[in-house]
Amino acid sequence: MDSTRIEPPLASNLGDSARRGRICAVISVVGLLMYGWMLAAHLGTFAGGSDSSGYLNEARLLANGATHAAPRTIAQFAPSQPWWVYSPLGFKPDAGTGALVPTYPTGLPMLIAGAARVVGWQHAADVVIWLHAMMAVVLTYAAGRTFGLGAGAAFLAAAVVGTSPVFLFIAVQTMSDVAALAWATGAVIGAWHSRRATRWALASGAAFAMAVLVRPTNALLLIPLSIALAANFRTWLAFGAAGLPGALFFLGFNHAAYGSALTTGYDDVALAWQWVEPTLLHYVRWLPILFTPLVVAFGALPWLRREDGRRTLVLVTWFAAFAAFYSAYNCTHETWWYLRFLLPAAPALVIGALLVLARAARNWPARQVQLVGVAGAVAVLLWNAAWSRRLNVLHAGIEEEKYKQASAWASDHLPSGAVIAAMQQSGALYYYTNFAIIRWDMLQPSDFTRLVTTTNAAKRPLYAILFPFELESLGAFKEHMRGTNWQKIGQVHELTVWHWTPAGQGGR
Repeated sequence: MDSTRIEPPLASNLGDSARRGRICAVISVVGLLMYGWMLAAHLGTFAGGSDSSGYLNEARLLANGATHAAPRTIAQFAPSQPWWVYSPLGFKPDAGTGALVPTYPTGLPMLIAGAARVVGWQHAADVVIWLHAMMAVVLTYAAGRTFGLGAGAAFLAAAVVGTSPVFLFIAVQTMSDVAALAWATGAVIGAWHSRRATRWALASGAAFAMAVLVRPTNALLLIPLSIALAANFRTWLAFGAAGLPGALFFLGFNHAAYGSALTTGYDDVALAWQWVEPTLLHYVRWLPILFTPLVVAFGALPWLRREDGRRTLVLVTWFAAFAAFYSAYNCTHETWWYLRFLLPAAPALVIGALLVLARAARNWPARQVQLVGVAGAVAVLLWNAAWSRRLNVLHAGIEEEKYKQASAWASDHLPSGAVIAAMQQSGALYYYTNFAIIRWDMLQPSDFTRLVTTTNAAKRPLYAILFPFELESLGAFKEHMRGTNWQKIGQVHELTVWHWTPAGQGGR
């Protein structure tokens, strides 16, 4: 009799729970699809400034099976810095030959080159960037569940990261930080589950290798990974075996491109103690803005170590390794969007904070927790939406189309033998056009005099495509290309096009 009385309410509760689960699943899927549509509508994966043009130029290089690109030199012109003058942004000259080598890691360009074989070059970067953004959100949710958050809190963690202004700023343009987040998170999830089965260690090793190919500083993940991985030889062997192909490619490419397996394209990384204090203050100011004030609770995470010391240590070291390294980097403190460097550790920051808050609410009534959770999710979305609008993050990619449009204008209006002086536009010109490109910022006034003489003798017209800051702040015409013969002949958005008219001539 007793069991008869108990079974109907129990079945009813189970049914209600199942229905709630299905409803939540449907809402999650619909929300993710809407989020994906929003990202797709704002994607602008153009070859623009140094980063975006660098990745796309390198992708084309890799697609051709090459490590070096040919500089577009001008016969008989001998500048004081002979090779740097011909190096567009995103490239640097090979010390021995003067050929161009990429300055960015191979991971993202390799993926774009692979996608181009399937969807073509016009859409390859769009597909790769969009898929990584979606993968990053899903994996943040998975990491939340992996490290002990309930489904609702894990959903909130994914929402905080996926709608963060700095995440969205990167996710709509050709940049590698969101991809670095996705692969880093996958590596940590795999390592944590390696105690269940060796195949998780294989997944972790492969993801870690890809994370390092996308961003070499993701090698910092070895600290939390060493804590998360099962402490036995078989697990570590599987992890290493899965990562070995990526490591060999990394070392082989470096040797072929830079002459040493341990040399990368980065040659201007400056770490110093003097940057630590201003960067830490920058963290204090901007992390609660970019990832909501909830992340302040992360500071209390070490106090949970008695309940689950390994989980706490993984999350703390995951975030602390990146925060500490980039605190000494010379530019992290300069502006809010340089905190993109911390994106590979953003899931740890947010999940750790939510674990602290969940611990604080452990004795609350379930109904109260649900109401606070819903209110918190709404507040998070409103906070991130307000700051994203204030920082104008969703237009970051679309605004780079002006680089492509300026290149198209040059192709349509300038003769094929033209020489174009550029700096900010140089990488885009190399990607979209076949013009000879001179880095005006590498010219001395005496170099420019020789350039004018050489182009006049070769009957090759000389032009310049410049952003306002190149004219106003950097002194393109005042310091590097002096003379009164420059005539403005066109404008694309804020970019202006100039023609050097030899003495006694007019027009173009």
